Amino acid sequence: QITQSFEVDLPNTANIYGTKGTITIPKPFHCPTELIVGGRRDTFNLPSVGHKLEYQNSEGMVFQAEEVRNCINKGLLESALMTHQESVTIATIMEEVEKQLGMTFEDLY
Repeated sequence: QITQSFEVDLPNTANIYGTKGTITIPKPFHCPTELIVGGRRDTFNLPSVGHKLEYQNSEGMVFQAEEVRNCINKGLLESALMTHQESVTIATIMEEVEKQLGMTFEDLY
């Protein structure tokens, strides 16, 4: 179940329920700094970038930028951490979610 709104301030958390337990991703779930699995809370520190950023926790993008730099320096065209196929799979899932919600990419921007 997904709820979104541009007019209402929603909790911005995610909960995943399965037969073996629950995963909770606290606010903001799209760029979290903690994860709760089966009641155990793990916290992840974000790197310091030395200046204020526009969006909450976007300094986490440093990890992606560093991986891109590492791949370029090694002459790689693909990261072992996030393969092209994984990127395509995620995009396909997101397109299906948008389709089922009756949304398009243009609706978001």
